[in-house]
Amino acid sequence: MLDFARSKEQLFEKYNTSYEGLSSQEARRRLNDFGTNEIASAQKKNYLKGDKTRDRCKKR
Repeated sequence: MLDFARSKEQLFEKYNTSYEGLSSQEARRRLNDFGTNEIASAQKKNYLKGDKTRDRCKKR
């Protein structure tokens, strides 16, 4: 069964949570298993150095 078709109670049980949120123990387990909820910073593109794909798009 897809999640959108489940009741709240079924989802709470499936994801080991409750209406009040995660227990401290479950939060620690997820932090240990999955790490912090952070987005890794992407390397910024330096437009002053030039773009190699631009060379392929030159007019003929």
